[in-house]
Amino acid sequence: MADELSIIEKMRLAPLKQRQAFLDWLAEDPHRLSTIKYNWGLHSRPSQRIPKGMGDEYAVWLLRAGRGFGKTRTGAEAVRELVDSGRAKHIGIIGADPAEIRKTMLEGESGILSCYSEDDPNRPTYIAGKKQVFWPNGAIGYLFSGEVPEKPRGAQFDLMWCDELAAWKYANQVWDMAMYCLRLDGPRGDPPFAIVTTTPKPTALIRELSNDKATFLTLGSSYDNMSNLSAAYKRILSRYEGTRLGDQEIYGMLKDQDEDALWKYELIDQYRVLPTQVPPLVKVVVSIDPMASKKGAEKRKVWKPESGIVVMGLGEDEHVYLLRDLSFTSSPREWAEKAIQAYHDYEANLIVLETNQGGDMAEEAITMRDSSIKIRRIHAKDGKWTRAEPISLMSEKGMVHHVGSFHGLEDQLCNWTGKISEPSPDRLDAFVHGATYLFNQLTGYGDHDGDLDIDTGRRGSKWAI
Repeated sequence: MADELSIIEKMRLAPLKQRQAFLDWLAEDPHRLSTIKYNWGLHSRPSQRIPKGMGDEYAVWLLRAGRGFGKTRTGAEAVRELVDSGRAKHIGIIGADPAEIRKTMLEGESGILSCYSEDDPNRPTYIAGKKQVFWPNGAIGYLFSGEVPEKPRGAQFDLMWCDELAAWKYANQVWDMAMYCLRLDGPRGDPPFAIVTTTPKPTALIRELSNDKATFLTLGSSYDNMSNLSAAYKRILSRYEGTRLGDQEIYGMLKDQDEDALWKYELIDQYRVLPTQVPPLVKVVVSIDPMASKKGAEKRKVWKPESGIVVMGLGEDEHVYLLRDLSFTSSPREWAEKAIQAYHDYEANLIVLETNQGGDMAEEAITMRDSSIKIRRIHAKDGKWTRAEPISLMSEKGMVHHVGSFHGLEDQLCNWTGKISEPSPDRLDAFVHGATYLFNQLTGYGDHDGDLDIDTGRRGSKWAI
């Protein structure tokens, strides 16, 4: 166990006499405390240090670990070490979106700027307008977002840091484009390599990187960093112990989908598309499965109760396209405002609203705020599995496409099995209701006035297999 501790953590466990001598030494010179604070070699654990052979033997250092492990700090400190030593000069810095890059990778408590003291001669400067980071020694960091697939095209790096790769909207496309940019040797002739720090998702890309012989894989859990985590966070960890979500988010385990689920990640990946591949849409809907109550949230060990809100469209090719997932834990006012905004942003034709629980009140939450919105009420008569199965079959036929990545929804699709003990998957419900309505447009069944009863098993919708 001692081998897994940082030098600072070992000092905390040292005998009182030794600790006192260390404090006395610090008191002799005020600058020593600052020096120690920014000395990553003292604070880092062995698993947080750059592995040997990077660039020569390995093209990627994949640090796949649970939340709170210190992944982001590890990535930021690795960039600092490689830049300060003169090994890297052109650095690609890629995060999930611009806000996360700035908030987490650069200015956050564990970001690059926080790795330097204010008086460090090589402390970098972030120029937001240029989307670049400049170091006094001449190194430059170029910022790119996982939301924009083509943006890295043409850039050249000798080092790349990718944070939370599993959460990028267009992970495959941005990663492939960025790897083509990793083609410069460093200033000292060192070969380039990429650093990836992420909590895993069971996507094809993360599995591929984890198993690649050119990847140095570092695994870790939230518990590895317990001395730096708050008591409140420790209670959160205990709540998710023993769950599939806990295995992934705490231990960084790469969980496969449940074999009894209707969807598979590989199938979703196969038919995933870019915005430029979406044909003209003949109808767009905002589909909502309202959250009945916030009560019982503490009992959910798989998915927290949410208001499922998705935006979907029916293309000229008679395929359904998932455009946005806006689901979140909310009050009726909050989900209604979010749905109304999406309705106008996407110029939707109508809102599809599941009304099994509190139908009138759910509709009033929208109409009292915007009476111009057209609403189609959905009343589900069949069980969730019966309603979801036809949509999963259409997905297998390649007639359902995710425009980007929607990790929360896709986790529900690929892990919900319909067992009695499982909580209701709100995102999945909204997705199924929206897709059902849109596919029914192909037969005219969904065009009649009034409420729409979803009774797939008995009606035998023409589009269902």
